[in-house]
Amino acid sequence: MSQRDEQTVRPAAGLVLTPVHPKPAPRRAKRPRGTGSIFKMGKYFYLAYYLPNGFQKTESSRSTLKTVAQEMLRDRLEQISKGLCCETPPRKITFDALANEVLADYRINRRRSIKDAESRIKNHLRPFFGSYIAAAITTEKAREYLLQRRREGAADGTTQNEMSLLRRLFSLAIRSGKIARVPYIPMPRVDNVRKGFIEREGYMKLLAALPEYLRPMVTMAYTTGMRRGEMVTLGWDNVDLLNRQVRLNAGETKNGEGRVIPLADELVEALKTQLHLRNTVIPDCPLVFFRIIKTKEKPAPSWVPVGDIRKAFEGSCAKAGLTGLLFHDLRRSAIRNMVRAGVQERVAMRISGHKTRSVFDRYNIVSEQDLTDAVRKLQKFQESAERACQPAEAEARPPVVRSAFVN
Repeated sequence: MSQRDEQTVRPAAGLVLTPVHPKPAPRRAKRPRGTGSIFKMGKYFYLAYYLPNGFQKTESSRSTLKTVAQEMLRDRLEQISKGLCCETPPRKITFDALANEVLADYRINRRRSIKDAESRIKNHLRPFFGSYIAAAITTEKAREYLLQRRREGAADGTTQNEMSLLRRLFSLAIRSGKIARVPYIPMPRVDNVRKGFIEREGYMKLLAALPEYLRPMVTMAYTTGMRRGEMVTLGWDNVDLLNRQVRLNAGETKNGEGRVIPLADELVEALKTQLHLRNTVIPDCPLVFFRIIKTKEKPAPSWVPVGDIRKAFEGSCAKAGLTGLLFHDLRRSAIRNMVRAGVQERVAMRISGHKTRSVFDRYNIVSEQDLTDAVRKLQKFQESAERACQPAEAEARPPVVRSAFVN
């Protein structure tokens, strides 16, 4: 029967014929959610996937083979799962953007060193790295900066602080997902541990040479080991003369932790004198350490914060014959004196505010006198041991028998 005959055949009476349609091709299963997609546009295959911030990213495989696009998609998804995917293209992140982010972090955490960070970025890091994008700041560029700063005469300690700040820039950027890698930042080796300290005799000479407003401040530094920044902002609400202690609240110290500092007799008397001066002359002053000033325009006494004491302190040290002494050496001397007096190192660390043992050991300075005393103690021990052995040797020695016959 021909095809034409099949079309002209009519069903018999009472029979209903249903048309037979071809089965549709089975639909391909969708890719699981979160595994991206691949599609062809023009002659190239493209891949699309979602970033951790929720935005979809599409990029070309630049290949006419679908397998290449599939391999690229697997790599991108693996990077996202490991947290290595950069949400913002690195070519758009500049050094200035990283610098602004680290300064914002300093402000959020109320770091006291923000002025130092701003100065290092403005005067040194930005003139060198300011025109670079983040991806172009490599280990070689960081090493080049380090060598340039050394040629300029910068100390290794100063350069180390600048390189630490540069490393901080990258660590914050990778946490926020703005960059995909952090270059290795070389750090110069620094061996500038200060060994300055002052003995009691030198301390008394220094007190006599100091201006009156600095004497109680130096006394507190030498007896407690408090930092200069902690004393400059110290208020009377932190001082408890009745219980003979100073309470530093959290956020008022360098490490952000509060602590209680006991006061010795010498310091209590100095603070009582300072409180009497404040109550009688300038009762509106909330600070423990201050300067009283008088001018022709304002003959009534007024007060100002102590502020920068470097010039006055250096002049007083020169008068006392203590050239080269720093104010921070008083803190070192206080810590060493605590250890000498038999104070447990854990307690001394609590008083001085040290969190790590390594930094505390740097402050626990050994002087030449300490070494001499150690040798003397060793010599006394050896002499006492020698004397203890002499009677035992005499008892163990056999008696000498003399002959009765003499030649």
